Amino acid sequence: MNDNSNKSFFKIDARTIFQLGKEAIENEMIAISEIVKNAYDADSLVCNINFEEVDLNNGDTWIKSITISDKGIGMSMADVESNWLRIGTDNKLYENETKIYKRRKIGEKGIGRLALNRLGSQVEIITRKKGHKPVRLHINFHTFKNGLDLVNVPVTIENIENNDDYQEIFPHGTIIKIFDLEDDWDTKKIEELENRTISLQNFLEDIHIDENNELSMISRSNNIQSDSFKINYYTNNRSMNSKLSQPIDYLQQSMFRMVAIIDSVNNTWDYVYSFNPYGKMSKLDRTITKSKNNLILDPNAKSGTIIQKDNIKLGRIKVYLFGYNFDNEIKEYVANTDFRQIKKTIKDVGGVKVYRDNQRVYNYGEPRTDWLELDSKRVNRPGRYLSNNVIVGAVDITRKNTDGLVEKTNREGFVDNKHYQRFKDIVASIVYDFSHKVQNDKARIKRLYGKAKQNLKSDSIFEDIIDTIDSSNISEVIKTEIKDGLYLYKEQLDYIKGVLFNVSVNAMDYLTIFHDLEDQLIVIKDRISKLTTDPESLRNLEETIDFVKNHNNIIRDKDIKNYNVNVLIDGILYEERYKLSKNNIILKTDFSKTKNLMIKLHRSSVKRIINNIISNSIYWTALNEKKIILVKTDAVEDKLTITIDDNGPGFDGDIEYLKEPFVTKKTVDEPGIGLGLFIIKELMNNSNGNVVFNNESEIEKNGARVILEFPIKGQTQWLIVLIKSYL
Repeated sequence: MNDNSNKSFFKIDARTIFQLGKEAIENEMIAISEIVKNAYDADSLVCNINFEEVDLNNGDTWIKSITISDKGIGMSMADVESNWLRIGTDNKLYENETKIYKRRKIGEKGIGRLALNRLGSQVEIITRKKGHKPVRLHINFHTFKNGLDLVNVPVTIENIENNDDYQEIFPHGTIIKIFDLEDDWDTKKIEELENRTISLQNFLEDIHIDENNELSMISRSNNIQSDSFKINYYTNNRSMNSKLSQPIDYLQQSMFRMVAIIDSVNNTWDYVYSFNPYGKMSKLDRTITKSKNNLILDPNAKSGTIIQKDNIKLGRIKVYLFGYNFDNEIKEYVANTDFRQIKKTIKDVGGVKVYRDNQRVYNYGEPRTDWLELDSKRVNRPGRYLSNNVIVGAVDITRKNTDGLVEKTNREGFVDNKHYQRFKDIVASIVYDFSHKVQNDKARIKRLYGKAKQNLKSDSIFEDIIDTIDSSNISEVIKTEIKDGLYLYKEQLDYIKGVLFNVSVNAMDYLTIFHDLEDQLIVIKDRISKLTTDPESLRNLEETIDFVKNHNNIIRDKDIKNYNVNVLIDGILYEERYKLSKNNIILKTDFSKTKNLMIKLHRSSVKRIINNIISNSIYWTALNEKKIILVKTDAVEDKLTITIDDNGPGFDGDIEYLKEPFVTKKTVDEPGIGLGLFIIKELMNNSNGNVVFNNESEIEKNGARVILEFPIKGQTQWLIVLIKSYL
């Protein structure tokens, strides 16, 4: 640069105020939270939010202004001019601890004051620092127009001589009044805001949760701590206490609760989980489960995969989760509470929120902010995940241990870096585990209190209804009309069930075909890419042809025939050889007790059943160093039993619930849609057989066992053959 060059400077357009304020802040909740943060940083013990109502002629009310006040340290004239009116100050970064209560300051960006123009266009601030005169500041955001330099837009500031008018902030504090509001407010919106503003601060601060997950209120009247901070809500100075608006009111209505303490350094967590059925549900007792030193599972990897350790440390994380059951069958058991009001409240306050040093980090837990992907995963795994509108949760972290979690300037969460990804994975893992526990308990409720399900294969319930109609006193014409309608309805149900079942089975068939075919073709592609004609390539090609041919035969097979049991099962397992070999599975068999047994079976059904069981065993033993599957047969009395054991982790949770369609513990990105056990159950029913699932594997304690039982009624010829074979 030569000596004749001119110097120039950046200029800031007055409209930048809006770009950093109301255009950057999504909603009024975030705006109010920024103002509340400033009250917290000012060492106030309280922040009061007052809505000034004006009665209209039609009976409605109109909100004229919002006033937010605190009893913090306040500001002097010099503080206002040098700090408050200077945008982006870094004083909170270097003086990150408050002077009186030694709180960790949370409004560190230095632009929180710009949240005011998200709420309204006119702002008046009265503030007083101890030992100083009150200061009045008036801002008219209408004057911040395009083309004007920011430094040329004046604001009005003055000392107040008459202190008697502002006793509310004596001897120190701040009052902020916002009018000419940006949004229209009505009673409904105020109630919604009340419910949501309660969550600005950790809603568990005034609630004690004991070691058994029992809830009670904490009395703070004579025990003010440095972290005590209360937000009060008023309308025309009347306290706002909407029904179920206080956390203790709706949290006590939760049916499922879990408190988890996470050690992010060692990747372990402890928890207390409790199931709290409503008082009128006499068939169920309250249950409490406590567990320590559980390894954190990776929510993005194969089910059962432990999250990998790394050098990202987030300190101690505490997670509180409250789950609700809004299924129709339990409405009548909710005592002394409006079921609809609970549901509405949880819809407003639901979601898993994040608190750092007891203050809310937006936008986690807000409506339409599915940061843990609960709702999106639930679409693909409806039996695996809970939705946001049935969970109320809080994640508690400290700023001291989470410097790597950086809040965005627009207040909409953390910057998406490796620290945030690890934080999200840890929380998601805990919430998914909670979802699984809740679904198991909900299955118990359905069994005991749900409406009886009619087995469409049996006509007993249907015939009972017909008998009731026949024995009634109604006219024969009406009886005939009702019965004709019922017969038509049952015929339609049978048809729908058949269609759905066939679709499910065919879907599983094609999923299996294309999944396994893809593996085979990849092997062929790799070998051919080497431009060799070694015999191995030809063998792989022949296996692929046989594989596709066998599956096509299964799909076409509709007949029930006589089969030698040992030959049939051995052949089915032989067709699984590629899958077993690829996954390094040790297959053990014992068919000694069914030698020469002949039985009528539908081969494709048996193939589908065993294929599903083997696939599940391969999946759940994948993390074992040594993977074993044992298949045994036996003939007891009038039934054939096929027992399949593995050394995986076993069935986790309510086994009856796991048989329901679309229920799975696999994550959303893994193959399968939660129909495996359901199809096995239905195929066994259609074969007049039975299936038993338990965790009594003889290979490994608590490993999975599946027992298939087929009837052998009227097939006694095999007994003679069997006896002769042992003579």
